[in-house]
Amino acid sequence: MKTSYIPNHIEQLTVMNAPKFYKLEDNDTFIVHSKEETDFWLKTHYGFEVMNGHVFYDEIMTDFQAEVQLRMNPNATYDQAGLFVMISEKCWLKTSLEYIPEGPSHLGAVVTNNGYSDWSTQDYPNEFAKQQLRF
Repeated sequence: MKTSYIPNHIEQLTVMNAPKFYKLEDNDTFIVHSKEETDFWLKTHYGFEVMNGHVFYDEIMTDFQAEVQLRMNPNATYDQAGLFVMISEKCWLKTSLEYIPEGPSHLGAVVTNNGYSDWSTQDYPNEFAKQQLRF
């Protein structure tokens, strides 16, 4: 299955936890300004839980590949963008580029299964000109 959502199918996407601002610009750029203090985590060993991050999604009931090209202009520590796949509220995957001002930043994944989140990262240079994520 191959569907390119921008620009032709952007209206198919549903918004979960709407951001402060979003718009389609120049027919190929989807601009998102997030609210502060937003993210996705469930039970962790240190007790942190939050499910208020922003997601634009479509329901897909078949095998798929997902790909996104990112251009970030991060302002604050932990600003991030990426791909999110949710099977249920207690089973999901978040991948992202996450900004750490003093560097290096992170290429990360949060895997949540049965309501418990686990995070893995890899160092990533603080160069966010144009990056691509795929899974």
